[in-house]
Amino acid sequence: MLWRSALVRCLSVLSAVLSIATVCLAQRELAGQPTALNILANSAHESAAEQRLAAQLERRVTVHWQHQQLVVAVDRLARHQGLTIWLDRRIDPQQLIQLEATDEPLGQLLERLADQLQVGVSWVGEVIYLGPADAANALASLVQRARESLSRAEGIVGPSMLQSESSDWPRLTRPRELLSGLFQDARVPLVGTEQIPHDLWSERELPPLALIDRAVLVLVGFDLTCEMAPGGRACQILPIEHPVQVVRSYPFLRKQVNSLRSIRREIPHARLEVKGDRLTLTGRWEEHLLLRQRLSPNKLGKLSTDRGSTTEAQSVYSLRVENQPVGGVVDQLVRQLGLEVIWQGDADHEKLAREALISCDVENTDLDGLLQSVLAPAKLQFSRQGRRVEIERAR
Repeated sequence: MLWRSALVRCLSVLSAVLSIATVCLAQRELAGQPTALNILANSAHESAAEQRLAAQLERRVTVHWQHQQLVVAVDRLARHQGLTIWLDRRIDPQQLIQLEATDEPLGQLLERLADQLQVGVSWVGEVIYLGPADAANALASLVQRARESLSRAEGIVGPSMLQSESSDWPRLTRPRELLSGLFQDARVPLVGTEQIPHDLWSERELPPLALIDRAVLVLVGFDLTCEMAPGGRACQILPIEHPVQVVRSYPFLRKQVNSLRSIRREIPHARLEVKGDRLTLTGRWEEHLLLRQRLSPNKLGKLSTDRGSTTEAQSVYSLRVENQPVGGVVDQLVRQLGLEVIWQGDADHEKLAREALISCDVENTDLDGLLQSVLAPAKLQFSRQGRRVEIERAR
């Protein structure tokens, strides 16, 4: 009987070794691909919140964590860096960690922490998310899918779901009641709350996030998400169906074929199809961001200025942009040209307007021609007095 006991022990050890090897192999397979936070740092940002988060992730930090509780280390790091880090409910916050970093970019430190915990890392707005790999891989796509579903919303429901607000809740909060209360305040019916199991959460504060984004962030820990129901009168809670994919089409030039070959190697799990002058990508939201960055390697394009003299009237501009959010392009013009830009309308309409993708290729034009080339593809118009520019929806 002794040989049987020895055999069982050997098989148990072998099983454990194979499990560890499988995890390591998966990590090596992903190692050659840009990480989620790396893509965030090097792509055109969908919002000002993402732009601020990307800047925060470039800060250099020094930490010495020796046998520290995860929740203590993360809370201290978040507090010192002015950052919000969301630990998925499925991660043990009391586990002990060991990690050291000296003058290391914050984003790189967070990715090393995720590797040590054998979890994934992603983001929503200005919130960093640490959770199971499948949830982290899906999170950004779930947010985009939920936002896209708002096109079905009736009346003011869509704008109300995109209104950014900070939020907080006390210790022993029930997530089912939390979400129900948030949607009740927004006067949007929420269907399917019975799918959220009973749970008690510790106190928490969140930076300004759209209601739809907060809902996805809360639900992902239960392997749930939400989208507007057909008819657009209510938001419904749904089980997450993996893989979570986003489908979008982009302008494509034949001279970009070589870039496309390289992109296919970087995102081998995405589906890329070229039809005529359009390129359609089916894949994770991070893969869309990577595609847009690779097709426009200078991010928002390089703005060149040729001044015959120091007078504005004699200044001419050239700009080439492909598949970039108009809000990011406008932000670049503000920085480089010293413009004062005012978006007309409320914050929700500004957010929707900024997310519109544009492409333009303009050479040797004046400032008004430059602004027209950038804003017209997004169905926006402007009025200008000197360096003050007011932007609104085209009538």
